[in-house]
Formats: sequence, structure tokens, C-alpha cells
Amino acid sequence: LVTRENPYLVGGCKRTGDINECDFPSVYPCFGLCINTIGNYNCSCLAGTQSEGRHISFFGFLIFLILMHSAFYHRRNRRRHQK
Repeated sequence: LVTRENPYLVGGCKRTGDINECDFPSVYPCFGLCINTIGNYNCSCLAGTQSEGRHISFFGFLIFLILMHSAFYHRRNRRRHQK
């Protein structure tokens, strides 16, 4: 586990420099682009993704709509031909 020592306690400031939080994804999770800053880190989503790395896909939704429309269209035509 990565810990930060308290610089206000005697002997508490043991580290020199900054902790690179991006090197410890289990402690500092980032599913996108991790950028280390002094005393912190920034996590930016990659293009086409949102929080926690889930992809947002317009094309997947469009394919779903086309398949649903096709299924309803064929079902309606089948019922018309049965009458």
C-alpha cells in the first residue's frame, strides 16, 4: 500500500519528490489517461469512453434500432399474409 507521510510530524517527511499515483492503479484507479501532477493526479476519459472505461457506441445503438425495426416489420408482414 502506498502511503504519504505527514510532513508536519517529526520524521514524517521521508519521501523526496512526488508519488506517481499513475504507477499504482489499484490504489488510485484511472480507466483512461492518467496524468501525474504534484501531490495528485488527473484522470481523463479517452475518446469514445466515459467513466470506468465503458464505451459509448452510437453505432451499436443504431444497429439495435435497425434490428428491432426489422423484426417488427417482418412480424407485421407475416400477420398480413396469414389473413
